Amino acid sequence: MPENLYGLMTAAGLFFLFLLLLALASPVRVYGKLKRKGELDHIDVRIVGLYGLLHYKVKIPQLKWQGATIQLHQQISSNQAGVQHSKEQQGKIDAENVQRFVEKMRQALEVTDNLKGWVKQLLKKVQLTEWKWSTSVGVGDAMWTAMTTGAVWSIKTTMLGVISQFVLLKADPVLQVQPVYQGTYFQTEWHCTAKLSMFHAVKSGLALLMRLKKGSHGIQVWHHILFK
Repeated sequence: MPENLYGLMTAAGLFFLFLLLLALASPVRVYGKLKRKGELDHIDVRIVGLYGLLHYKVKIPQLKWQGATIQLHQQISSNQAGVQHSKEQQGKIDAENVQRFVEKMRQALEVTDNLKGWVKQLLKKVQLTEWKWSTSVGVGDAMWTAMTTGAVWSIKTTMLGVISQFVLLKADPVLQVQPVYQGTYFQTEWHCTAKLSMFHAVKSGLALLMRLKKGSHGIQVWHHILFK
């Protein structure tokens, strides 16, 4: 009997070890989509992990500029091992929100040792597997439309060059800029997929905990930054 119990415990331990290794080998994928046509905006962000068992989605079907304030409507849904949650909420981005964000970043830098270095190390493990960005633009004048088209090309290539310094490009980026000479027009659509292994995600999380300067106080500060 003890031998059978020992064998069962060993088998159970190996099984859970296998599940752990399988989980750590699974990728965390982030899908981003942005579309703007005229004054209408649409933003989707999805995070999928553990082979689809974890699924988090933020959808912003409405985004309006009102002076220096951006009003937005959010639809947030999550699926954790078959348990679904969803909610809708109104929000805004204004000078006060920006100031609050800057203050949170200041606090994060204060309680974390070399936070910038940690971010760089994390981004080095991120693989960019899709980057598609198409834009159609017209300003009502042929010459100015041609110049604007060139400027948009320059912005896109510069942005992609900067991003490639921090993450690993695993697919050829697709960039398109289409001039519209018939009148004033603007439409842009962007798709992006990034991948990070669960192992590196967990490792980076543990590394962040090790960098906290003030123990439990540092954990409280980060909890406030992420969830308040």
